[in-house]
Amino acid sequence: MKNLRVPKQKTRRLAGFAWYTGCFILLTSSSVIIKLAHLQASVLFDALVLIIFLHRLILANGARERLSNPVILLILIYCIYGFAVSSINSVGFSDYIYAFKSMIYLVIMSVASCKITLTRTQIENIAKASILVFLINYSIYRALGVPRPAFFVENNFELASVVILYFGAFSYRPKPPAIWAILLLLLCLISGSRSALGAAVLAIAFSFRPRRPKDIVTMAGAAVVGVSLIYYLFSSRSGDNDLTAIDRLNFLHIFLYETSDWTLWQYLFGTTPVTPLSIRACADLVSYAPLFSDENSLTCYSVILHSFFLRVVFDHGILGLIVTIFILYSLFRSASDSARVSCGFVAICAANGLSVSALSSGVVVFGLTVVLISARGQKKKQPPNATAIHPAMRHPIVKSRPPLTYTYIRRDFTC
Repeated sequence: MKNLRVPKQKTRRLAGFAWYTGCFILLTSSSVIIKLAHLQASVLFDALVLIIFLHRLILANGARERLSNPVILLILIYCIYGFAVSSINSVGFSDYIYAFKSMIYLVIMSVASCKITLTRTQIENIAKASILVFLINYSIYRALGVPRPAFFVENNFELASVVILYFGAFSYRPKPPAIWAILLLLLCLISGSRSALGAAVLAIAFSFRPRRPKDIVTMAGAAVVGVSLIYYLFSSRSGDNDLTAIDRLNFLHIFLYETSDWTLWQYLFGTTPVTPLSIRACADLVSYAPLFSDENSLTCYSVILHSFFLRVVFDHGILGLIVTIFILYSLFRSASDSARVSCGFVAICAANGLSVSALSSGVVVFGLTVVLISARGQKKKQPPNATAIHPAMRHPIVKSRPPLTYTYIRRDFTC
């Protein structure tokens, strides 16, 4: 009896169908269970990030040495100092975590990125499955009349993670696949999230690597379409309301009022660790009572300002913001050897940070961590002065030692 062989192309299609179906069932059922059990999905994502960190810290070679990096060590000392000051001032532990969460996450991502676990194909499959599953579920929510659909948490957070996965999967290609770029933009439009749409446009823009005049024209056209979509979403969300109805501008006014009497030292280093906002500011933001302190229902902290930039500058100063951006850039630069890709991740987080908490969100950091442990854009390391045989000339060519342009960054942020 002859052996029946299934064609490879058909096998791949069946495997792909099984993968996407499994992801849809798993993610959808997880979302339903979380909502029925009234669980906080953000806490679950925090736990996932912490599990990855502990796994790397215990098993990955070089992970513990990463903690001895001067910059990371300085952040750890600063976090300990903040905890000591907040304890002396009788500040609740949850309030301390909210204020120092981004700093703690920088340490976690630094350690977690020590070992590559996912291949390029795997990170692409994860990104594609995420886009499709979220797009299907968001479409169902909109069909049921939900104006701002959410799968696990608020869509400003979860879509930022999806955009990060997309950029991590396709940023090493000469240009992003058109179909997945269109689906990502459609997903963000359906969600109604302005920060997610802005992040998606930036991700697609940084994915391009123009090599011909035709590519530049394509980039310009894509930029016009992206800006038009952002303007459409902003105008449709704002309606006929004036600027005072935009809550982010109200948060900015509160921040400017709180910092109006700051000295240069405070602008550089921020307030004393976990300093509450004034009574007047908290009274103006009483409609955001769930974000008030768990210890004192009349006290509010910088977390109520929503925007990552406002929160970091208030708590840690301009220097704290610069250090945060530098470490995030360095982590991705050491992982990809690409300034374009590294700037893209910083830009995506910045777009999210203008509206919500960016690196202070476990959902966003989960997406960043997944990309950091993938082989996206990794270059094979070549020993200095290695020899190679040119196929045409057939004689050894001595490769010169690679330039030491960012040796300091690679020494500090690679294992």
